Amino acid sequence: MLWPRHLLLLALALTWCCLILSFSWVARSSPHQPVLLLATLFSQICHQDPARSFWIGGAPLPVCSRCLAIYLGGFLGIAAYPWIVSWELFTALLKQAIFGAAGLVLLDAGLDLTGVWPSTFLSRALTGALLGIACGLALAAASQNLTPPLQPAKEPAKTRVTRSG
Repeated sequence: MLWPRHLLLLALALTWCCLILSFSWVARSSPHQPVLLLATLFSQICHQDPARSFWIGGAPLPVCSRCLAIYLGGFLGIAAYPWIVSWELFTALLKQAIFGAAGLVLLDAGLDLTGVWPSTFLSRALTGALLGIACGLALAAASQNLTPPLQPAKEPAKTRVTRSG
């Protein structure tokens, strides 16, 4: 386990989640510039519909419930990575877990968009959390398998062979 890589990834994920969860506090205690900056940042990755967002301190979070669950789930997946016991089982199931969780998100969103079944805060949060956990585990695994760029192999020193008479 490459702990420095893992701890850096964990710290980045925690910082991202804290930015989201602290939004209402920043909105209440700061001038408009930091609030607008955070809202603009998160608007690039989420539709920010207040009706689909959790509210803390009288203000909606800058991401919807599904996005929040994906980020929190990602943090949990990264945090859980060191406790993986069976690497063979983990690697065999990880791709299936990611595609399965993404399929559930698409199913939940698709049924809602077509009017067949309305998605709820619970369905959005659960499907998002499952996808986040799977992606967090995959990201943690990928960070452990990063290698430095290959260095060109040094040519062996040429030696002269001389015959002594």
